[in-house]
Amino acid sequence: MRRSNIHIWTTVALLAIPVCMVWLNGYKAIDALLWSKPAHAPVMLAQDNTELNPSLEFGIYDPYHSWRDSATTWNYEQFYLHWVNFDPAVIKREIKRVLQRETKAILVVEPWSKYQTPLFNDIIAGRYDVEIDKINQVLQGFKDTLYICWGHEMDQDLTTRYDWSSRDSAGYKAAYRYVHSRLKENPVKWIWAPVGKDNCNDYWPGNEYVDMVGLPIYSLPDFDYAYYGRIRSFKEAFGEKYTLVKGHDKPIFLVEFGVSGSDDFEAYWVREAFDAFNTFPLLKSVVFFNSKDTEGAWGTAYETPDWSINQELIAALIDNYRHSD
Repeated sequence: MRRSNIHIWTTVALLAIPVCMVWLNGYKAIDALLWSKPAHAPVMLAQDNTELNPSLEFGIYDPYHSWRDSATTWNYEQFYLHWVNFDPAVIKREIKRVLQRETKAILVVEPWSKYQTPLFNDIIAGRYDVEIDKINQVLQGFKDTLYICWGHEMDQDLTTRYDWSSRDSAGYKAAYRYVHSRLKENPVKWIWAPVGKDNCNDYWPGNEYVDMVGLPIYSLPDFDYAYYGRIRSFKEAFGEKYTLVKGHDKPIFLVEFGVSGSDDFEAYWVREAFDAFNTFPLLKSVVFFNSKDTEGAWGTAYETPDWSINQELIAALIDNYRHSD
């Protein structure tokens, strides 16, 4: 056989091997072809050969306490507080429980409206001082620093989702500062958390009112296909938002991290995310949203996504990340 024919058949054989692997083994073969590290190995970055950042912290929103008996140690536990309808004693008790585990508490305060008049004007006029004072009751007496995220995703421009999401960026900023002024005597750090739309910086309340920036990041394949025509990676989706807010030079928290899809897709997307964390130097914490979303939150075109996380996968990746050399 001539040398050229040998080269042709060798090439055909090399191309056929991966095709056969996928046909016989499905996702496991794809994972083997695309993922160079086994699941038990430290997740290292291949892009620039930098080491992983051991100071990156991890947190969880876990309303059904499915992780309460887990061996995973969380740096943060996150709560959502409807400021018109909550019991300060209950929230205070939950914070104490978290702090006893040497975990930090993040309170996402949702300023729902109880009147039919403009929310921000009412806040500034003192009509919600009772609600703010109830939050003060929660915060008082703690020596540990607590974290407050007030009026998150204000740049949604979807008032059907949140009362505080609107085009009134000036009103939002004034209301944020007002609430900040009434709570500032407590040991609190403030997280300003937009969705990360192009106009999000219109809602920036000022450097002295923000300790860190929070951002949500989700992967919903059906939404990505409809909106972008493809599924976006964590690095692409988060990179767009990161570019918008990095100029504030504040630590960045991923205050909501979720992926919804098949087990195989979740595993691949989350691994890619862990691989990319260290390419964002301001990123300091990742909080996993371990729950189903609010019914109808993504509109009628999509089923309500369930962001509940694969405990075995996340626990292993966090452990690898923390103990990588």
